[in-house]
Amino acid sequence: MIHQIAENTWNPNKRRSETRIVCPLGRADGKVQQWLRQLAASIRRHGSLGAIAQMEPGWKFIDSWEYGPFYLLCVLWERLGIRRILEKALRGEDRSVPFERTILAMVANRSLAPASKLFCYESWLREDVYFPEGEAIGLHHLYRAMDFLAAHKEAIEEELRGLATQPLLVPHRCRDALWGSTGPMTRASTVKMWPLPTSSW
Repeated sequence: MIHQIAENTWNPNKRRSETRIVCPLGRADGKVQQWLRQLAASIRRHGSLGAIAQMEPGWKFIDSWEYGPFYLLCVLWERLGIRRILEKALRGEDRSVPFERTILAMVANRSLAPASKLFCYESWLREDVYFPEGEAIGLHHLYRAMDFLAAHKEAIEEELRGLATQPLLVPHRCRDALWGSTGPMTRASTVKMWPLPTSSW
């Protein structure tokens, strides 16, 4: 096995992507792998997104968030009917509190980056994932949502039992889900952000 640095370029005449070898690195032995790790570490230090954006006039790096795994969980949340189940249990509750969105945020945090409620509120929702509705969630909402779940535990578990007895889809290692473009990337290319499934309230 031989390591190579390659790049894909778009051939407008053939209307397809073509691979060009930029630099052969030799056989995949221990020395080459160690050198590649050092090279990757150097690129991460000196090739941050902000630094790369500054090299191109007109480019501006704004921010970045994890999107794919969280989007997958949002879609499963909707298709499995979990939002509907929670809304049924929420009848008569204070609708000024975003209980359902808060519970979704806590479930996603537990699935993708398990941590404390405080970390979920202070860091994960604000810095790690793309969840615009999370801006309306306060720390006290997380604890009130836990109280709500405790008060309606039996009714919610009864509704959820059908999902456990008839599994149609079992997500495996959601944090490793990858999303990306399959077409040519040019300077004019844009990244499509699919809208997150939202609450109907």
